[in-house]
Amino acid sequence: MSIPGVTAGPVLVAAAGYWLLGEVWYSPLLCRHAWQRWTPGVEALVRRDFRAQLIAVTYAGVMSWLTAVVIASAGVHHPVLGCLCGEAVLVGTKLFSTLTYAGTKGVGSRAWWIHVACQGIGFAWMGGLLAVWR
Repeated sequence: MSIPGVTAGPVLVAAAGYWLLGEVWYSPLLCRHAWQRWTPGVEALVRRDFRAQLIAVTYAGVMSWLTAVVIASAGVHHPVLGCLCGEAVLVGTKLFSTLTYAGTKGVGSRAWWIHVACQGIGFAWMGGLLAVWR
């Protein structure tokens, strides 16, 4: 099924950028040690095996495509409005799971904010890019 205004190139680039942001964000370079310290038992969540990477890449692709559909449907071409559309997709698709994550036993509020910041930056990136390049 083809959706007018949604093309594969921008969706793939946005998904790759979102996935790469997550890799860097949760790497030892940025937030991994703090996130692990504030989230006991998180080692299974940050492991880098094939299955975990496949899930992360698939998630990035689906969210990028969904953001592109919202932006194309709204007719948005401005990067700031694209960022807002990306954030709207984040809130619409992740609000319940993010709040559930915040209520998980052993997950501190600092770990929750690290997670929310990564998601917010990633969805703003996707929305801004997809609004300009489509």
